[in-house]
Amino acid sequence: MQISPFESGLGVRFEADNLILISSTLETSYKDNIETVENTVQAVATENTVTDTFYKLIIDYEVGASAVFEFTKISDSQIIWASASSNVILDKL
Repeated sequence: MQISPFESGLGVRFEADNLILISSTLETSYKDNIETVENTVQAVATENTVTDTFYKLIIDYEVGASAVFEFTKISDSQIIWASASSNVILDKL
């Protein structure tokens, strides 16, 4: 499933084993990101929670940094992308 917001160039695509963030000029695969970091001999821990209406991915890097991606389905055509600064409503393409 690919999701994109109304006016920004940002979006997200969920795959069976990957989360891909999309901007107007770039796609960032978090599966590739994690594999790249692991190949530099840095440990990465992930926690993934998925239901029919909720998706959360937590990535903890050995250096102490972490990333959290959280999405909640609000209808068949919209999800909320919860972030530290705000909630963004994304519309299904």
